[in-house]
Amino acid sequence: MNLEELKVNPNPEPPELIKKVGNSYAKEGEKINVFPQRVLYKNEKYYYVSYYYKSLNEDAAGILIVKEDGTVPPHKDAIVIRDYISDVDKGLENVFTYGLEWSNRPMGVWKKLQSLLDSFADTVHASNDPSFKQGYEVFCSIPQTMFETQDQLKEVVENAKKYYSEITIDYVITEQTHEKIKNNFRRMMDIKKKQFEVQIETEEERTNFMKQLKESISFLDLSKKFSYMRLHKLHKWLNADQATMAEYEDFKNDIYRSKANEPLRQQLIEIIRNPRD
Repeated sequence: MNLEELKVNPNPEPPELIKKVGNSYAKEGEKINVFPQRVLYKNEKYYYVSYYYKSLNEDAAGILIVKEDGTVPPHKDAIVIRDYISDVDKGLENVFTYGLEWSNRPMGVWKKLQSLLDSFADTVHASNDPSFKQGYEVFCSIPQTMFETQDQLKEVVENAKKYYSEITIDYVITEQTHEKIKNNFRRMMDIKKKQFEVQIETEEERTNFMKQLKESISFLDLSKKFSYMRLHKLHKWLNADQATMAEYEDFKNDIYRSKANEPLRQQLIEIIRNPRD
């Protein structure tokens, strides 16, 4: 994705005052980078300055938050501004990276699964066993959920594109902008959780259904037996191995990755150079 094509206006040049204040807090050999976007916080606009030695790609050596008038707010306010910038940057970056990838995944396997399940609809409907019908509905919910969530993921990506363009109009991040982007990222993760759940947490019901289905197929019905073997193969493919289960449990316990990201957040807070109370 070419983000330059989404920009309404190019990155603005940082004011000389902000560069001057930023340089006054630089250590020997450090260079500064003034982020183009500003944060509107308590009706005041703030700039984010990072310090580095050789390349912008290296870990920041320091952070400074500077008010538009050149004054430097206290450390506690600087943390809020830093979090705003981080939430917006990471919220957009994660959608453009993972959301875009997830939304473009081929749907062939789910169409194949739906087609195979459809081929057994008459068998299920002819049965008087409610558990058999329930198992079938649970199985059918997998491709249905994948189709629905795929469209939802595309919406999430389109939202992120729109929000990115909106920011580049005046390069100001408001509380409303921050919330929209944060909620959009969370929606993406909720969708991913739903996809995980419908695949992993249906294993027992799918297994029972497959046993019942096998018993309902006549030995002479070669077409149904062949379809059953294909469905059984997909059923096994859906079952999570130990590594996938561990990944799922980790994901479930930290859907929005706040726990996983907290150590890095604390490290960055420690290098903020705004004066502490």
